[in-house]
Amino acid sequence: MINLYNSKETNFNNNGIGSLRDTIKCEVTEELNGEFTVDFEYPKNCKYSNYIDNDMIVKLDTGATERQLFRVKNYNESLSTITANLQHISYDLVDNALDDTFPQNLDGNVALDWILTHTQYSHRFKSFSDISKKASARYVRKNIIEAVLGDIDNSFVNIWGRRDCKRQLHNQDVK
Repeated sequence: MINLYNSKETNFNNNGIGSLRDTIKCEVTEELNGEFTVDFEYPKNCKYSNYIDNDMIVKLDTGATERQLFRVKNYNESLSTITANLQHISYDLVDNALDDTFPQNLDGNVALDWILTHTQYSHRFKSFSDISKKASARYVRKNIIEAVLGDIDNSFVNIWGRRDCKRQLHNQDVK
């Protein structure tokens, strides 16, 4: 099932605006600790076509244990269809930064929590890790996605390990 929600919605325990049953294309691209997007296409003459727009939220099954949230980006209309790229809701953290934070001698779970609670702006994201390795890293003027999943020497995945951090990072508020 694919459901459409308003851009500011926080309660996903309902069908939202509606179920996008007539979706033509919904191709998920997921790389471990990397890209998590959906190529999306919907008929322009269907019931909810007038509601779809940039920044709306879509909840869909990606093959994981829980349905995932995505945000509509690059919305385009043709004569007969609407196309968009859906970005995983965790991409909302790209515009949030760590000014200067230094988690020291922490296991993976506590380190992720430290990173997420030391951001410039508050947010609703939560994390979980079962990595028991203790380590330290310093982040200065880094966005959260770069600090956790980035290809920088001190990113979480490079210091604590390359487990499926992204899947754990985005499981907040999806119920």
